[in-house]
Amino acid sequence: MPIVVVVLANGTVEKATVDLDDSHDDAAVDTAYFVVPWGWDANEGSFAKPWRTLQHAVDVAPKGAGVFLMNGTFDGATIDRSGLTIAAADGMWPVISGGTNTVFFDGVAGGTLRNVTVAGGDGYRRTGILVGSSDGVSIAPADAWTTVQIGRAHV
Repeated sequence: MPIVVVVLANGTVEKATVDLDDSHDDAAVDTAYFVVPWGWDANEGSFAKPWRTLQHAVDVAPKGAGVFLMNGTFDGATIDRSGLTIAAADGMWPVISGGTNTVFFDGVAGGTLRNVTVAGGDGYRRTGILVGSSDGVSIAPADAWTTVQIGRAHV
């Protein structure tokens, strides 16, 4: 069931729609890119030549792409590109950790975070997963070791 939150923050109204759902469709991904701790961001992002950082992947991958994380621990990222799927590669157990807001969906129309462990945020007002000014964000089974925040409302 989707959760819709309208939040008055800094004098503006923010709207976020989040679907906490365990269903997913891998066929919905147009192009697959891969991220591993030993990769290199100058690579092409393919399975054979993966990227190293999640932030680089979400900055470069086009709308509709899937960013698949292999085993390892990755720094957090701000996702401000609509339509990305960020997920564990088949059989992998990646962890996204660190940053004030470990995974921050910022102003997107559609996005998915699936089958990854999100391990907290650093500092005051830390949030594991933050969805702000966004609609259509799907968070499928993942372990969040800290709060999920939509705008300023916790779920």
